[in-house]
Parts: sequence; C-alpha cells; structure tokens
Amino acid sequence: MSNKEKILRYLELGTGKIFSGGFLAQELGISRTAVWKNIQTLIHDGYPVISVPNKGYYLDEKKDILSKNIISSMLNTKFIGKQLEIYKSVESTNDLLKDLAREGAVEGTVVIGDEQTKGKGRRGRSFHSPMGKGVYMSILLRPEMDPESALKITVIAAVAESLAIEELFDIKAEIKWVNDIFIKGRKVSGILTEASMEMESGKLEYVVVGIGVNVAGTKEALPEDVAKTAGFITEFADKDRSRNEVAALILNKFEELYMHWEFKDVLEIYRKRSFLTGKEVTVIKNGEERRAKALDIDDRGNLNVEYDSGARETLSSGEVSVRKNM
Repeated sequence: MSNKEKILRYLELGTGKIFSGGFLAQELGISRTAVWKNIQTLIHDGYPVISVPNKGYYLDEKKDILSKNIISSMLNTKFIGKQLEIYKSVESTNDLLKDLAREGAVEGTVVIGDEQTKGKGRRGRSFHSPMGKGVYMSILLRPEMDPESALKITVIAAVAESLAIEELFDIKAEIKWVNDIFIKGRKVSGILTEASMEMESGKLEYVVVGIGVNVAGTKEALPEDVAKTAGFITEFADKDRSRNEVAALILNKFEELYMHWEFKDVLEIYRKRSFLTGKEVTVIKNGEERRAKALDIDDRGNLNVEYDSGARETLSSGEVSVRKNM
C-alpha cells in the first residue's frame, strides 16, 4: 500500500475527523512535506480533502465518494467482496470482471465503477450509468451448477437488492421479472447475469452478476427516453444513504442468501415482491408482441403467462422480454 493509499485510508475511515500533518507523518514515517504532496495528489484525483490551517486534513462528508476502504469496513461476508476494486470509469463492469475471471480471479471478486460508458442490460440493451449517481458493480461466482439453474442467481440478486434498499431507505422495492427493481412504478435498478460454460463438462465455468443501482440523482441525469420509465432511489425516499452503504449491504445480503438460504425461501420473497403477477403484460418473443396476463412464478423462477387466446406458456428469462401494460 502506497503512502497516498495509507493517508486516504485514515481520512476515509475517520470521515469528518481532522488528522494533522504531524500525526500522519509520524504514523507513516515520512516528512510533513511528503504528506502535503500526497494530499495534493488525492485532491487532484477528485477526493474531497479539506485543509484546515494549523489543524490538518479531513474528508468532506457531504461528498458521496465510493470508497474501497469504507465498503470493506462494512462487509461481514466470508468471500464476497474480499477482493474488491473501484474504478473511476469503466466501459462495463461485467466485461471487466469476465476478463479477470478468465485470468483466474477468485470467486467473490467484486468490481465497482463510478460510471459505465458502455453499461449493458439484457438482450443487448444499454444501461445508462452516470458518473457519481449510482452503484454499478459486478460479482464473480464459480458455482457448481448446470447452466439451466443460473436463473436462480438472478433471483437471489434481485431479492438481496430489494431487501437492502428497503432496509436502508425504508421504502418498498418491487421486482419486475426477471431482473429489474422498481420503486413506485419506476425502474431504479437492473441486473445482468452472464455465464461461461465449459464445453466438455457442460458445467458453468463462472458466473458474473452485474448490478446497476440508480441511487442519487434526478431525471435530468438520464436520457429523455430512459427518464420516462426510470428514476433514482432518492427521488422517492425520505432518507439519504451513501453509495458505500448501498454497495456493502447488497453484497452482505447477497452472500447471506446465496450461501445460507434454501432457494425455495428466496423464491417466496421474490414472488411476494413481484411487480407483474396478476397484471396485464406484453410478451415480446422473436420480434412478435402478444398480450397476456402474468399468472405466477414457478419453482425455477420462470414466469407463467396466459395469452388473450387462453393459451398458457412458461417463459424463461433468456428468450423473452416482458413489458407491463400501462
């Protein structure tokens, strides 16, 4: 760990506390001039370090900066997030983590971007990920399961996220099958689960779970077409929470459900939070749109629908999109 990183750790874990240049110099075994130079580098890197004459330095608590140190201090996980990296800007956290997975990254590795320039959604859609407004992260898993069971991971991620949002913001979070989180009818988060399969064994090599959460912002931060259906949590919640708290609690909840809960129990929560069950929807499959009613979610996480013709079908997440009718 460099001296700059050590100074940052002091400032982040003691947010609001003033650290004198003399104290930092003594703790790190460097000169006060070296401390000052490292502080200037941190400021240049975008960290909100405030200098108080004759007293020292502290971080501005009003600035919601994603912090590896703070997130790590909030984790109570065994393996999720133990390898954690935060990037100022990435094209896609999923693509980055897939590269790391191929290079041998350990299970539980997490990458977070302050923004994504080419964020991805399901079926080739883009996911708008503006700088400093959300938590855009990906989790690496190496599960021993068949590819058909990978939908379970998306279900677990959706439940973990909805529970975390409700605990932090005291507001109801619903799940739109299969991978979106809604608050008061507006999408605030999307989940993209991608996997690599070993051809010889037919088993999963790794799974990357991408979670994008719009935390703090207004519709002006979103493209006009996106702003019609999406929003930010703070637009609907009375409480303010840091993005570090959001990231850490989602990771804590995810590991708890993934490691210690029976899937049937997770699925029961998923069903209770379903945004679509009983609603009129449009099923988009192979470029064709058909009106239907969402009936329920089966034991594997698939969606059962009934078309206007009376025919029924079980939909899996990979083959269709479902849009709730207004």
